[in-house]
Amino acid sequence: MAEYMDISRIDDWDNLSIIDDDGNAKYVYDVGELPKTDVVDRSEYETLRLVILDLAETNKALLAEHQQLFKLRSNIDDAIEDMKFNIECNTDPNTGLVNLLGQGQIMMLNVLKKYIGEE
Repeated sequence: MAEYMDISRIDDWDNLSIIDDDGNAKYVYDVGELPKTDVVDRSEYETLRLVILDLAETNKALLAEHQQLFKLRSNIDDAIEDMKFNIECNTDPNTGLVNLLGQGQIMMLNVLKKYIGEE
């Protein structure tokens, strides 16, 4: 870090009085007594700014990916509900047996559940 004069603490430029750490004005007799402060070099600031911008872009990309995954999950849930409804429609209400079309739908539903980790 570079060190520069802290001009915010100069009380009177003509008489070289400064505001000390306690908030009181005091006179200085040498320029070397003027308050100094550490300042971050602009190149370090620029590097930090670029890192922050990169993090913001990464966050935006992650949010978009999360929204896509949420939509996909919602679509899969809708597909499962539709398949369950179709299976129920292909079940004989008297015997409770599922016809051939319903059997295929049960198999598809089980495959889908297996690959999304619900079975």
